[in-house]
Amino acid sequence: LATLVKASDQDLRWLAPDTDPFTTAQDWLARGPEAVVVTRGREGAVLLRLGRLPIKVAAPAVEVADTVGAGDIFTGALMVALAEAASPLEELSDAAWLGALRLAATAATLSCTCEGADPPSRAKVDSYLRSELGQGG
Repeated sequence: LATLVKASDQDLRWLAPDTDPFTTAQDWLARGPEAVVVTRGREGAVLLRLGRLPIKVAAPAVEVADTVGAGDIFTGALMVALAEAASPLEELSDAAWLGALRLAATAATLSCTCEGADPPSRAKVDSYLRSELGQGG
């Protein structure tokens, strides 16, 4: 019933403890969503789509103070990026997905540098991405 599903690898291990998280995600994908995103904490995130290669994005390396809210911040930032793309999910290019995943992973990771669920501003996320992608600050 969902077009997009996001779950952490920890969530997937809890739901299916005897199954590899990506096997569970692939099973969900086969049931109808356009895409399944699996977040992996410090390891970043992976986008799965039927008949397409996975898209992986790394999480920025930061000193972690607290992970509270990181999953929600990832989801919120992903929704913002997808809304800004203004295209149906099935029509998004790999580049658009990669940009959306980078935005989400960066927002979630930067939130981990502060105590409590403290989402970074869009300006802070964009500035970080520009500096990481070598586009100046």
